[in-house]
Amino acid sequence: MSSSPEHTGNISLFYESERNGWSFAFTNTFRSSMLFSIGEDEQGDQYYGREIHMDVVISKRLWKGLVASFQVNNITDQAAKEYLGKPGESYSRIQQTEYYGQRFQLGLKWTL
Repeated sequence: MSSSPEHTGNISLFYESERNGWSFAFTNTFRSSMLFSIGEDEQGDQYYGREIHMDVVISKRLWKGLVASFQVNNITDQAAKEYLGKPGESYSRIQQTEYYGQRFQLGLKWTL
C-alpha cells in the first residue's frame, strides 16, 4: 500500500538568448510526505518525508556548433527521510535518513 503525496509543486525559470548564446534554467520541485506502508496502528505507518529539490543548468554557445554547459542537481543536498508515524505528529520518529549529495556535471556538445 502506498499513496500519492497530498501536495506537489514545480517552479521553473528559464532564460535563453539566441543573440549572445546564453541559457539558464532553474527548477524547484516539492513533494509533501506520503504514506508507503500501513502498520498495525498509526504509529506504525511508514512515510517518506517531504522533499524539496533545486537544480540549475547554465549553458553558453561558444561558437557555431559548440556549446559548454554546467549542471548542478540537488543544490541543497536534500535528505531522503523515512518516518514511523505521520511526519509532524508528536508520536512520529525518523526511521532512516539518506543523503545523496549534490551532483555536478560539466559538458561540451559539438553539433555538426
